[in-house]
Amino acid sequence: MLADFIIPERINIIKKQTFEGCVHLVNISIPASVERIYQNAFAGCNGLENIIVHRNIPPLLYEDAFSNYDITLFVPQNSVDKYRTTIPWNKFRQIITFEGEEMQQYKCAIPIITYSDGCLHYICETEGAECITNITDVDIQTHKGNVVRLTATYTINVYATATGYENSDIATATLCWIDADPKIEGIENRVVQVRANAVLIQSHNGVLSIAGVADGTDIAVYSTSGRWSVQPRLAAPPPPSPPASAAAMSPSSASATSP
Repeated sequence: MLADFIIPERINIIKKQTFEGCVHLVNISIPASVERIYQNAFAGCNGLENIIVHRNIPPLLYEDAFSNYDITLFVPQNSVDKYRTTIPWNKFRQIITFEGEEMQQYKCAIPIITYSDGCLHYICETEGAECITNITDVDIQTHKGNVVRLTATYTINVYATATGYENSDIATATLCWIDADPKIEGIENRVVQVRANAVLIQSHNGVLSIAGVADGTDIAVYSTSGRWSVQPRLAAPPPPSPPASAAAMSPSSASATSP
């Protein structure tokens, strides 16, 4: 049974299906001379646990060369980041040096959430990061009864992901609409007419930030038990908040009313 195999230094490519079905293969050493690894080269090697790659620059690897990426990959010390940022090498469970050192893997920066012109916008300091968003609205459900009170409130959860980085912590915000003039709202041509101001509420490291309120708006803050906590007065709408990682309304909730 073939458990350990060292590929000779003179080999430049690992062809299709070279080791396919070698279920007893546990450790494989790939020399620096290998430049390409083709489809299904290690398909079905279900017992494979460790791969040693001696090349500083990641060889061209077809994504289906391995049927399982839940494997430890050993690479030269100065090449860990290169393998972690190269597709599909970055799919391996763990990428460490020959000495067994696991190099620090950085997290994506927590996204900053802003709102304007009917759109949510995210800013992430990590280059090439993509933001993944989940939005919930308690109004979107089946209601029973003759009166439905709408909250017009979205809960936004977003995190950033990027090749070679761990996913960021989750940034959470609450986006709500506050009636600008409740006295004149109504239905016209079967369309509900409501003038409302969009307010974005976030919390980070115990600091509550509120964007979208008018100059001089009173802000009342309550604990989750409903107890009044503090009532600051804003001189001007605050700028976008720093990255947020905690639940926007925990431990406090906020409401704004025009003076």
